[in-house]
Formats: sequence, C-alpha cells, structure tokens
Amino acid sequence: MNIIDKILEEIEYEYMTGQIRPKQKLVETELMERFSLGRGAVRDILKILKERGLVVHHSNKGAFVIDFTARQVRDIYFLRSTLDVIASRLAFECLSEASINEMAYLQSQLKSAKQTDKHLVRMHEAFHNMIIKAAGNEFLEREIKCLILLTAPIRYFTYARTDRRSIVLQQHDGMIEALRKRDRDSFITLCLDHLYLSMKDYLSIFHPTEAEALIVEYKQMIRVIGQGYRCHFE
Repeated sequence: MNIIDKILEEIEYEYMTGQIRPKQKLVETELMERFSLGRGAVRDILKILKERGLVVHHSNKGAFVIDFTARQVRDIYFLRSTLDVIASRLAFECLSEASINEMAYLQSQLKSAKQTDKHLVRMHEAFHNMIIKAAGNEFLEREIKCLILLTAPIRYFTYARTDRRSIVLQQHDGMIEALRKRDRDSFITLCLDHLYLSMKDYLSIFHPTEAEALIVEYKQMIRVIGQGYRCHFE
C-alpha cells in the first residue's frame, strides 16, 4: 500500500467513526501539514475522495464532507439491498465449504473482539467480502463496495452499540447456518435483514421526524425486489 492509499484509508476511517463530520471543510493547507504532503498530492487525494462520493466541491469554497439527507440514506440502502439480493443469490451457489469455514473463523474473531476499532471493522468487511466476491461479478462487486463506503458511518454506529452488535453477530451465525444447510431463502432473507438493521437505527435516531414514513416506504420497496423473501422486519 503506497502513501496515498494509506492516507485515504485513514481519512475514510475518520469519516466512518465520525472524527470527520458531515459538511466539514477539508482544508488543503491543514492536510498538507498533517500528512507532510505537497499541494498537488493533497488535491489528488481530494479528487479521489470526490470520485468515491465522500466529498463534494463547491466553487470558490473548497471541499466538504458529504452530508446525506434521510431520503438519500433510504435510497442508498434500497440500492444496496437490490444489489445484495443479486450478489447473495449468485454467491449461495458458489461459496465452497472452505469459504464457509473461513466466514465462520472471521465470525469467531468478531465475537471475541473487545472494542470497536479498525481491526473489528476490517474483519466485518472481510466477512461480507467473502459473499460479494463469491458472486463472481467484478462490476457488481465494485458498485456494492462503493455503496458500502458511502454508508460507513451508519455501519460504524451499529458496531459501536453493544446491543446492536449482538444482533449483527446473530445474523452472521444465521447466514453461516443457512449456507451449511443449503437454505437459500433464509440466507438471502438474513442478508436483507442485516442491511435493514443499520438503516432503521440510524434514521430513527438522527432523523426521527422522517424515519417512520421512510422506513414504511423502504419495506414496500424491498417487498418488490425481495421476490418472495419474507424479511424478519415484517
């Protein structure tokens, strides 16, 4: 990993954990001083962050961290759910016993983690990357990972809550069990439930006046793409 990639990873982690806040201005001179980089390198980093959807640039004002509305959060999660249905269907047919065992190992590591840090985040991403990669479609994988990055703070919010993390881990156990039992419907249902948990909690706490209506709309939309999969949130 080169220096630019390391800095990007650091900034993205700070975005995930809330150290960098929505609407916060990313000042070039501050980044230059912090990372000991020239202006050209800093602008390259800001350009990459913009391409990844994490930063918006306002003429004559500079670069700012993206801030999603409640409706945008719902729409991002609906798109992610749509793509995840496809990925989980494809992955179900391709995940080998060795891959399922690797997922079980990652799950055991997640259960033993004592704090929410980079290591826990990487393990959680690795668990789901096993499914995404098994789908065998590089373009599908690229789009899902883009959406995963956009929703990083929402997912971190779920990791950081002990009560919610226990539910996440239960869902992981259910996915592994469904794969071993060759129960495709339960596997896909759990993948959809997994996304719903993060979105619902985030909207309910940070957008309480809009949450109820948007969650109802989301459920209606999911019933269309779920094609018969009865999600537990129903």
